[in-house]
Amino acid sequence: MEIIGVVPAMVWEHKVTGRHVSIHGSLPGLRHEWDLVQIGYTWKCKDHNGRITIGLGRPPAKTREEAVRVKRLANAKRRGKIRHAMNFYKPERKGEL
Repeated sequence: MEIIGVVPAMVWEHKVTGRHVSIHGSLPGLRHEWDLVQIGYTWKCKDHNGRITIGLGRPPAKTREEAVRVKRLANAKRRGKIRHAMNFYKPERKGEL
């Protein structure tokens, strides 16, 4: 899978409780009770069949610069320029989300 871009990671946030839910599922409740908020940056990927997906199955990066660094390392691993890239991304935040 090739990372082809860095995009904002967006979630729905409940105005009263602060609960987060995915933007890709159904919204639990009335639309006016929720706000769309950015929680960091994630990755746009293309698989070997050309299908586009958003996210790597990891927590989003806190900053755009961090997400770009992950993109470069992952793509270098994919092209065989580095050997061990499985631990290339260790989020700084713990216990969030």
